[in-house]
Amino acid sequence: MEMDPEMIEISPADKMTLFKAASQSAMLVSFEVAVLDASTRYPLQSVIKVVNTCGDTLLHAAVRSVKTGSKDIMEWLAQGHPQLIVEKNDAGDTALHLAAKTGNTETIRVLLQGYAHLAPQDSTPTLIGRVKNGWGNTALHEAMSLYGCDAKYGDAVEKLVSADPETAYIQNRKGESPLYLAVEADFKEKMLNHLLGNPSTTRLPEGQSPVHAAIKYKRYGHMFQILSNRPKLIGLTDENGRRALHCAAETDYLEAINYISENFPSEISERDNEGMYPLHVACESGNVKAYQALRSAWLDPTEFLDNNYQNILHVAAKNGRDSVVRCILKDPNLGPKLLNMEDKDGNTPLHLAAMNGHSLVVGTLVLNRNCNSQILNVEGLTPFGIAKIRAGVDEGSEEQNSVCIKEKRKQPNSKRSCAPDSVQSMMTLSVLFVLHLLETMLRRKPQKMSLKSEIKLRRADKKLIENRVTGLFVVAGLVAAAAFSGALQIPGTGADENVGPNNSSTTTNHATTQWRWLIYLRVFIFFDTLALNLAIMAAIILCWVQLLDINQASFFVWVASLIVGSSLYTLCLAFGFALLLGLKNIAPFGLAMIMTGGLFLAVTTAPVAPLFTPFGYNYLFVRVLYFPVFIAYFVLKRVLDFCCCWQRGV
Repeated sequence: MEMDPEMIEISPADKMTLFKAASQSAMLVSFEVAVLDASTRYPLQSVIKVVNTCGDTLLHAAVRSVKTGSKDIMEWLAQGHPQLIVEKNDAGDTALHLAAKTGNTETIRVLLQGYAHLAPQDSTPTLIGRVKNGWGNTALHEAMSLYGCDAKYGDAVEKLVSADPETAYIQNRKGESPLYLAVEADFKEKMLNHLLGNPSTTRLPEGQSPVHAAIKYKRYGHMFQILSNRPKLIGLTDENGRRALHCAAETDYLEAINYISENFPSEISERDNEGMYPLHVACESGNVKAYQALRSAWLDPTEFLDNNYQNILHVAAKNGRDSVVRCILKDPNLGPKLLNMEDKDGNTPLHLAAMNGHSLVVGTLVLNRNCNSQILNVEGLTPFGIAKIRAGVDEGSEEQNSVCIKEKRKQPNSKRSCAPDSVQSMMTLSVLFVLHLLETMLRRKPQKMSLKSEIKLRRADKKLIENRVTGLFVVAGLVAAAAFSGALQIPGTGADENVGPNNSSTTTNHATTQWRWLIYLRVFIFFDTLALNLAIMAAIILCWVQLLDINQASFFVWVASLIVGSSLYTLCLAFGFALLLGLKNIAPFGLAMIMTGGLFLAVTTAPVAPLFTPFGYNYLFVRVLYFPVFIAYFVLKRVLDFCCCWQRGV
């Protein structure tokens, strides 16, 4: 049986000879001699299709070495054996890819002509210019990327585009077409026109839109040129379904907004995958100028709702865009209509601002006299209830805690995390807490809570008590262990027999020194014993708490908190006098240490104070404490905004 010639392996020595002749010979005759010599030992097809360790064919080697004198060899291979033109090396590059990387237009011309002879017999319908390498790049991609660095590649780009204009619309693995790369690299108008091709073509660019690129990099000339020559490209969308006007609203590019609104007015009412209009996107991004430009195009944008039935105020509040929120509320024909509107889950803009911990937006909303802070959403929560859960002050049920998670799932493209930072969430809670107190004093009755909500609240209280009991148990155990350890280290008890006022290491035996030392010792023993007994008493009370009803348990948990806190303070005092015992001969230094410890003890008293409040009023101080912090933050932010607007002349 006759063996397939292509299956015959050529020896490494013969391979080296052939590739050396293809890449280094200055004369075609030398290469032909090498091929004829090899064909005496192997079939000609095996010789022509030989590849090296990198997967390069003889044509690849000749194209790489065109500058060193292999031009005639390259032409001989391309015209006599055009099947080599479609062969790829290990990187997926064809000979045309390598020619594009060198920028040699003559090489590109020869390869395209050789492929023209092969194409009618080729079973692959794909044109050679559309073949992609391992990075998904066509030959035009390679030439375009180098043209941005060296203008000499411009002729290669024009040659490739002229051969197949539609290659300008093919994307690589990054989703970038050559047309997109041209806009991104800020190519000149002539080259951009060449890439755009015939205006009558129906093919659209693949991957990322060049119109989006022009808007993203704020290149008005490129955008105008593209949309003037190919107006159909206005309909291109990104992976989120957002069109050119969405992109302009997101980047606050007023020139693009005005041009698209005037020349493509239907784009104002286009929606993305989340059902958001360009006006929604402007509010989401906090772009006041874009909002004002798009707002003027509609008399009543209250009809703009996304897939979650959220209006533009919902979106601005959810994303913490205080400047946009203020613009919407200042509009007498718009603010009152949107302020208390509910979305699909019954959330008002105030609910969403509280849910995401945007204290400035919460403050702006509640200052509006039409704001209703007592509306319940579908989970039976007011904005104040949501703020308590988000700040960690309240333990809600699993359904209530999933409110923020569900909201996050509805906005997968949101740039902001659903979980706010602790300071912002506590300031949000403080604002709504003060508002709650004011409404209570004014006898403004909140909406009646459902039985289901009451049960959930009761479960949350029980969970909170259990968590506090666990924490107090741990602290009481640590205090008891520290006090017991201190008792074992009392001078004269065996831990250190050389400690005391009468041993040889003492420099003075005056009665005054001995009397002072005994006082320190007795006071230390008193406070250490008191700390131990208080910790044990608190632990016993906490054991009994677990047997009591929730209403009684809350009182005894508060009592245990007082006892544990007292044990901590007495343990600190015991440590101070133990320090004086160890430093009895340098009492001033010891007194300085006592004063320093007392100072830190006084400083820590303020944040510890809320722990000693009854359970029914827990976190009262924490909520009120953050309110002046919020006021300062709110005023400072408004002053800075005013200064910025004044500086810009707005």
